[in-house]
Amino acid sequence: MDNLMQLPISSSSDQQSFPVVGIVTPVRNRREWTLGFANMVARQDYPIFNLYIVDSHSTDGTPEALADLNLPFLRVISAPDSSYWSGATNFGVKQALLDGCEYILTINDDAIIMDDYLSRLIASVVKTDAKIIGSVVAYVDNPGRLWGVGAHNGWNDGAFLQLSMAGLWDDAVPFTSDSALLPVNYLCGNGSLFHRTVFEQIGLYDDRWTPHYHGDSELTMRAERAGIARWVSPAARVYNRFSEVADGGFAKRNLRFFSLKSANYAKATLYVLDKYCPPDLKIKALVRYYAKYIHQQDWRQWSKMLRVAAFMSTDQERRSASLSHFLPSTDQHLSIIADLEILLSLPDREFVVMAYAYLLRRAASDEEYAGYIHALAAGHPRENIIEGFLKSGEFDNIHGSLRTFMLTLLRLRASEELVADGLLMSSKEDWIVKHILENRLPPSLSDLLVWMAADKPVLEKQMVLDKRLKIYMNIDVLCMAMVDPKAATGVHRYVSNLLWTIADDDGVDVILFHSPRLAESCAQLIRRKGIPAHLKFAAPWEKPEMGLVFYPYFPLEGCDQRFSALRTVMTVCDIFPLTNPEWFSSEAVAAFRRQMHGLSAADHIICISKATQDHIRHILPGLSATMSFAHLGVTSPPSREASTWATGQSKPYFLCVGTIEPRKNLSSVISAMKLLSEEGVNDLEMLVVGQEGWSITSSELGKLAGHAAPKIKFLGRVDDDTLWHLYAGAVCTVFPSLAEGFGFPIVESFAAGTPVITGNGSSMAEIAAQGAILVDPLNVEEIAAAIRLLSTRDDVRTSLGREAAQVVGNFTWEKCAAEHLTVFKTLPPLDVDCGSEDGIAAGAVGG
Repeated sequence: MDNLMQLPISSSSDQQSFPVVGIVTPVRNRREWTLGFANMVARQDYPIFNLYIVDSHSTDGTPEALADLNLPFLRVISAPDSSYWSGATNFGVKQALLDGCEYILTINDDAIIMDDYLSRLIASVVKTDAKIIGSVVAYVDNPGRLWGVGAHNGWNDGAFLQLSMAGLWDDAVPFTSDSALLPVNYLCGNGSLFHRTVFEQIGLYDDRWTPHYHGDSELTMRAERAGIARWVSPAARVYNRFSEVADGGFAKRNLRFFSLKSANYAKATLYVLDKYCPPDLKIKALVRYYAKYIHQQDWRQWSKMLRVAAFMSTDQERRSASLSHFLPSTDQHLSIIADLEILLSLPDREFVVMAYAYLLRRAASDEEYAGYIHALAAGHPRENIIEGFLKSGEFDNIHGSLRTFMLTLLRLRASEELVADGLLMSSKEDWIVKHILENRLPPSLSDLLVWMAADKPVLEKQMVLDKRLKIYMNIDVLCMAMVDPKAATGVHRYVSNLLWTIADDDGVDVILFHSPRLAESCAQLIRRKGIPAHLKFAAPWEKPEMGLVFYPYFPLEGCDQRFSALRTVMTVCDIFPLTNPEWFSSEAVAAFRRQMHGLSAADHIICISKATQDHIRHILPGLSATMSFAHLGVTSPPSREASTWATGQSKPYFLCVGTIEPRKNLSSVISAMKLLSEEGVNDLEMLVVGQEGWSITSSELGKLAGHAAPKIKFLGRVDDDTLWHLYAGAVCTVFPSLAEGFGFPIVESFAAGTPVITGNGSSMAEIAAQGAILVDPLNVEEIAAAIRLLSTRDDVRTSLGREAAQVVGNFTWEKCAAEHLTVFKTLPPLDVDCGSEDGIAAGAVGG
């Protein structure tokens, strides 16, 4: 941790002492939890303490039930019902200080503690004389999983008020011993122990600015400024009643907190940002914090953020604002007028950061910010920068329908003469602009409502009913590949090619969505033009009742509940982690089993081969979803001519393509290569293309080759153009996988006119019925014999290559997309009986 605090000096006395501890717990209307917590405190083996339960006017009988416990150490303090956590806690802290308690522990009634918790915590204090010590907080429903070990601020990344070590497992945390203390930046609450001198030196919890959230973090930030060290005791463990699903960072409840929609949460967060963040990082931290949680379409929250940025950019002595200053108009067009004025008034650095946030709905990289800040310093007009953003494809993807209106407003600032650019505004926008020209100020909301009531027939004529089938398509796979290159696998290729192909179909309206935590990755995807620019995203509040939802792979965070009223179509590529876990890491197997929970929500499952469809039916016979299959496509190679310049190869070679992992079975091919070398086949080389996966590395595989190792080259990942040249120049492609859902290298090799040697099981026999030699993938002699045949018999190789070039026409993205669209367009709505066992006849989709 970025904490250079020195360990406190240990107490010189060998005899253990037992300071009096005041335990302060605020409660309100959680009777059972409060009683349970009080009884847990009663079972503590520490000898002397007081429990101050501060009740904020509970109406469920909590104070009376506490009195019935007749606990000698318990004192119930009444607080006003308007008291939030910090205010109520302060009542208890004050009383503990008056009663002479040496240490004060603030802890919630949702905490679960073991009988020796207090003894362990105080033992750490006595040994070290530390003044502030927090507890390790863990999930009670997920043993060994940590909720947080202190908190930290990463201002530049927008990672402030963040739990440290959140989500890690015990064995990943440097807990050296129970007696050692871990230095932390700040505390995260629920089990915070303070020496009384801390409150006497820096004051109580800030119940004005952190009334309910981040109280412990703010208090310990004050402590840092006062030079008081902060620690966590590994010996002291608190289990909270939160669950990762219901209370994690991307749970619905917390998404509201993290998106400026909860006043209590936003108040504390923004106060900490304003008070403790370095001035030059404030607005960047603001945007990078909230951009992860505010959906692109949630325009009012972005407008609020702009107003917050303006307030924070103002010098302290010049600030003057009421709550209304932070609330935009309820009409988006009227809000835009004010928003542009606010944006243009910001200092240079803040203007650039908020231009990205407000117009493109995202944070940007430091390099992007620096480029525009330099342009402003060189005299580039702000209006020109905004105009460039408005004309970008990225803006069009988010809210392109507003472009003309916003461009018009920019031009109105410079001149009262509007230059027509061939784009039309809506009648509402046109009326607003005319009002500004005639009155030199924008209309009020009441003016606008009067006009809308009078012009209702015109507005109704503009509403055209779109009867196209709406397909809500999940793009988690595409987003994940932006930050993790290993995610750019065959599944990624399938999702990308399918999306680009069906997006051109005039009979459907494709609307995109992704898991909330992938918002930043999606912004990168849009910037890199990884999706068709004309497609829109589903609004966060949208709950459509018409159309269908399509998951081309298991979503990152489960099925999106916004689309629960729609038919659900899912693609399953294979289920090998379920049936053959030995081929995968234990983490991958566990993750896949959890992902499969989503199949229970599927109305129809599309498989990428008939072999996969048959496998699922055999292993999961109870699935209620109908099924079909659709073969994947292959992109045409740029050229069918091999290039020694591109491959760097002068000797003949065969090619292996795929991730280096047990299922791909490269060890059998290496053994075959070794056998061929022993038989005197000396001029043939083996090239391997693919990233390393798990369990075995390329260097380990190379050692298996023995004397044949110099003839085996591991190329790692290569670009598409190089791969096509490698395919075209190869004697053959050897694809010995033990099992596949489809087998991209087979059809890619076919597209290059190169024959294939592949396994005789799962989808490979189905895909490679022609243009290939099928072998037992575990029979080294069979593989060696097939390679020898193709490397020595030009006639056989030419004949199979001709077959391969002919059969590849069966594998196009247009055909794949057409088969998907047949499913989409013939799937009955939820209130229609599917009829036969397969609903949609499998023979009609995918053969």
